[in-house]
Amino acid sequence: MKLPDLVVMEEAVKANDYQKFKELALSKKQAGLYGAKDVNIGDTCIRRQIIGVSIDGCKPEQLDTLLTFTLQAVKDDLCSKTLVCAIVLDALELTHIQECEPLFDMFSKHEAIWRPEGFYTSLKPMMLRVCNSINRRLSAHDDARLSGKILQFLAKRLPLCEPSGLNKPGAFSNDYKTTWQEFTEETAETNDQKTDQPENMETDELEQGEIKEEEGPSLPPTQPTDAAPVLIDRKLYEQFWRLQNFFSSPTEVFDSNNFTEFTACVDAVFKAFQTHKVQKRRKRRHGAISRNGPSNAEQELYYDADEILDGLDDLCSIEPGSSFDAKRDDMFCCRFFTDFEFFEQQISDLKIRRCFLVQCLIFFQYLSSPTKSRDRSLKLSQVQTMITDAATKTCYELLSQLGSGNTARSPRFAKSVKNIMDREAFWIKWKLESATTYTLNPSPDDVPMPEWKKRPRQKFSYEEIDLGNATMTRIWSNSGNILDECAKRKFYPVAKDFLIEPLEELDPEAQIEDQYLSLNKDVTQFRMSRFLARHSSAYYTCNPNNQLADTLKGYLKKAIVSGAKQVPELLEYVSKVEGPPAEAPKPAVVAPATPSKETAKDSSTA
Repeated sequence: MKLPDLVVMEEAVKANDYQKFKELALSKKQAGLYGAKDVNIGDTCIRRQIIGVSIDGCKPEQLDTLLTFTLQAVKDDLCSKTLVCAIVLDALELTHIQECEPLFDMFSKHEAIWRPEGFYTSLKPMMLRVCNSINRRLSAHDDARLSGKILQFLAKRLPLCEPSGLNKPGAFSNDYKTTWQEFTEETAETNDQKTDQPENMETDELEQGEIKEEEGPSLPPTQPTDAAPVLIDRKLYEQFWRLQNFFSSPTEVFDSNNFTEFTACVDAVFKAFQTHKVQKRRKRRHGAISRNGPSNAEQELYYDADEILDGLDDLCSIEPGSSFDAKRDDMFCCRFFTDFEFFEQQISDLKIRRCFLVQCLIFFQYLSSPTKSRDRSLKLSQVQTMITDAATKTCYELLSQLGSGNTARSPRFAKSVKNIMDREAFWIKWKLESATTYTLNPSPDDVPMPEWKKRPRQKFSYEEIDLGNATMTRIWSNSGNILDECAKRKFYPVAKDFLIEPLEELDPEAQIEDQYLSLNKDVTQFRMSRFLARHSSAYYTCNPNNQLADTLKGYLKKAIVSGAKQVPELLEYVSKVEGPPAEAPKPAVVAPATPSKETAKDSSTA
C-alpha cells in the first residue's frame, strides 16, 4: 500500500470521518491489499491515532469518539474485535494513574460494547488484561476508589461462578496512625481542676452582664447541669483509641504480647459499654428549630445539641434540608475527634458505638478466617480462638442491646450485621475452594433425573445358613458342621471337679463363715441345682418325708452331700463334712430293789 493512502486513512480517523475511512478500506480490501484479519490497516490507523491523542493527554470525550468509530468499523468487518479493548489499554498505559479513573468510567459504561451477545466472548481476555494493567499500577491502599470500581465492573460483567478475574489480595493502610492525647502529671492536674470547677461559674475576668464569646461549637454535657458530671477514666480513653492502630495493622495482633494488650483493651471498652447506657437523642427536624412550648433541662440539652450539629453543617458543606441532611443519623465516619473532652459524648453516642462494634466484628473474622494472602505462620492458637469467639458473641449482644428510644431497631440491626458477616464468611470459603461452580436453587428442569437401576436380586443358598444376625452367622460358620461337633463337646462338667469346691467350703475344719459361702450367690445356686438334677436322683430325695425346705441354700447343702456320696473320690470329703459317726447309746442296767423295813417285818411275821 502506498504511504499517501495510509496517511489519508489516518486523517479520516482523526477527523472522525467514517464514510471516507470505509470507502478507502473497502477499496483496499477488494484489491487484497488490506492485510490479515487480525492485524490489518484499519487497526494500525486507529491505534496510531489513540497513541497520538494519549501522548498529549487523552480526555474521556476523545476516547468515547474513537470507541464509537472503532465499533462501527468492527460491525463492517474492517477491524478486529479485540481492537476495542486494545485502544483502551493503550490510552490507559499512556495516561497518568490519577487521570485513568474518568477514562475507565467511560469504558465501563459504554453500553454499545457490552450489549451485543457475541461481542463479549471475544472481548473477555482483553477486558481482563485492561483491568489487570490498571490494578498493577494502583497503590495497595491509596487508590481504593478506582480499585473498587474495577471490582464492581468485573462483578457486573463476569458470571457469578466465573473463575477468572482479579486476584487482588487484601492490603492495610499503615500511613495513618490514630493519635490521642497523652496525659502527663501536669495535664492530669489541669484536667482535674477543670473537672472540679463548676461549668456555670463565671471567671473573674468577665464583668457582670458580659457574655463570654465562644471560640467554636462545644458539645453539650450528657446530663443536666444539676447532676454530677460523669468522670471518664483516662486509661479507658487511651485503650479505646489504641485499638484503632490495631485495626489498621491486624497482623501485629498475632504476636502473643500484642494479642494480650489487644484483648485487655477490648474487654475494658466492652465493660464500659455495658455500664454506660446510650445517650437518648431527639429526632431532628429540618429547618429552623422551634422552642415554643414547655421547656426543661433535658429539652434545652437537645436544643443545644441541634445547634452544635447545625454549626457543623457549614464545616462539612451540608445544606440544611437536603437529602444528605435527612439521612444524617445514618452517616458513617471513618475518623473521629480524639480529644479527651469529646470522649464522654462519643462513647455515649449510638452511631459511634455501632461503628466500633462492627469494626471489632470485621477484625475478629479476619483473625479467625484462613486466607491465601496471609502467611501460614500467622494463625491463632486454640485459646486465642476461644477468646475471639467469646468477644464476637459479646459484640452481637451489645449491638442488640444498644437502643435509644425504640429498642426494636437494635436487634434488627444486629441481625442484619450478622447476616452480612455470615455471607462474607461464605464468600471467603468459596474463594478458598477456587470458586467452585454451583447453582443456587436450581429449577426442576435443570436437575438431572437419576438413572433407573435394577435392584440386584438377593442370592439364596440352602447350604449357607443365615441366623438373622451377622455376628451369630459368622460364629456358626467358623466350623464345618456345628451339629456334628456338639457330641464332642463337654456340655456338663465332671462331678468330681464341680462338687469338690462346695464340699471344701462346707468342711468344718475350713472355718468358713456362712456369709462367705459361694452358695449365697444366685448364679451358683442355679448352676448347682441344674447340675445335681441331671447328675443324680438324690437331688429329689435328699429331704426325708418330703418336707419343705426353708431356704434353697440349706436344701442344696443336703443335695450336695447326697450327690457326692455317689462319687467314690468324694467320700473322704463327705466324711469330713458329716463328721465321725455318732456312737450307739448303751442299754441301762437296772439294780435290784432293796426291801424296806415294813416289808421285812411283814415277811418275818408270816
